[in-house]
Amino acid sequence: MSEAKHSYPHKERHVWWWVFGGIAFVLLAVGGYGWWLYNDTEDAIQDPSIPEGVVVAKKLGEPYNTLLVGSDSRSGLTAEEQLDLGAGTVGVTGQRADTLIIAHIDPESGRVTMVQFPRDLYVKIYGGPKDRINIALDGGSTKLIRTVKELTGLEIHHYAMVNIAGFRDLVDAVDGVDLCLTEPIPFDDATGIEVTADELPLVHFDGDRALRFVRSRNFPNGDLGRIQNQQKFLAAALDKLTSASTLLNPAKLLRLPGVATKNVSVDANTGIPQLRALAGQLQSFDPKRFEAYTAPIKGPLTLPDGRQVLRPDRRAMEKMFGAIARNISPADAKGKPKLKPIPIPEPKEQPAACRT
Repeated sequence: MSEAKHSYPHKERHVWWWVFGGIAFVLLAVGGYGWWLYNDTEDAIQDPSIPEGVVVAKKLGEPYNTLLVGSDSRSGLTAEEQLDLGAGTVGVTGQRADTLIIAHIDPESGRVTMVQFPRDLYVKIYGGPKDRINIALDGGSTKLIRTVKELTGLEIHHYAMVNIAGFRDLVDAVDGVDLCLTEPIPFDDATGIEVTADELPLVHFDGDRALRFVRSRNFPNGDLGRIQNQQKFLAAALDKLTSASTLLNPAKLLRLPGVATKNVSVDANTGIPQLRALAGQLQSFDPKRFEAYTAPIKGPLTLPDGRQVLRPDRRAMEKMFGAIARNISPADAKGKPKLKPIPIPEPKEQPAACRT
């Protein structure tokens, strides 16, 4: 199917993903608290391995594309923490893209268009054969960026990545996040996540529990169900970040840059002015100007070695990313197939205890 037809039962004013929210935690704090917080960290988070020209700078104020990556790197986690958090086999080296998003932002109109790629999407990897798109990151940020550029035809103007430990530490830095859930979550052997009926509807997540929640794939639709949970969590996370309890608490704000230097990386074009501009864009966010999509797929495919992957819908992708390149909504692009953004539920669908 080329259209996104998933339902997202949560109280969010808008829909985000954990990697974007992790980076947004830092950016919003910087935007609201002062230049000096990032003066000491800019060099520490910029990745010098990305060659000039792979990420192309744009003038401030022009529409731009940011590639946002959630890495499954175990860096920063002890062997015990990896086992406890369901972060995969202990001793695994390298990294893959656990979450991969293109965010197209038009500062003049305030419109934000986001496209998330399922990690099992079967595509041509830059400089190599076809494979799951998340594999590209193991060859470094440059290979991933070039793979995405070849797939979409889009220029990438900014790049930002946060790892597993960074996500956990960012959630803890704001003293956890409360998430509205309508159903309990049975115990998942792989990640250790469990939410009992007694905890509903407003459930508190510290960093460890949040990581278990967003990494669990124990759903009938696997990775797509996991994307749904990531979207739910990010809406609640940004609510927490923009609350007075965070923005008016210097102790919380001061924790964020330290977490960033250890767990967040950006390209050399993404300096203090660009970070502050993105922070300002997030602070003035208008949900009516936001659209979220999942990269179009045709369906599952079994490879000769038995692996299950997802086939991209090339025709729908060409239309979607062509529209983004022209700075128009994919939903407004002419011709077939018709592209629809992920629906945002009305607050009335949520339990009364979760409405604010």
